[in-house]
Amino acid sequence: MKGAFICTLSEEDWRRTRELGVYGNRLYKEGTSRKLGDVQQLSIIRDLISMREGDTVFFHIRGKQTIHGAYKVRKSAYYDDKCKIWDNPLEPFPYRFLFEPYPDYKYLAEYDANIEVHSLYEFI
Repeated sequence: MKGAFICTLSEEDWRRTRELGVYGNRLYKEGTSRKLGDVQQLSIIRDLISMREGDTVFFHIRGKQTIHGAYKVRKSAYYDDKCKIWDNPLEPFPYRFLFEPYPDYKYLAEYDANIEVHSLYEFI
């Protein structure tokens, strides 16, 4: 049985993430150079290592409060704090996985189709 996940990020980071097909989770507390606590880092790692190639992933865009997808995991989680992808000067977003549009729903990804979070909850 395949898994399904929702990952949260900013609208600014979503543009780059979607363009490259790589998602990164943070190492530092937002807006600082202080590392997340051990418990927070372990929570991120635990979530990401449970993802497998072929699992479904949706993206929650903070601020806009929208859900985008469906995508599938193309490569399982890995750690890379050397390759800078996003424009954030402090944060390398090193906890990463690769993704691509879910084959049956490529047209949704092409148009960056989304649903507002509150509307999604109405359907659940």
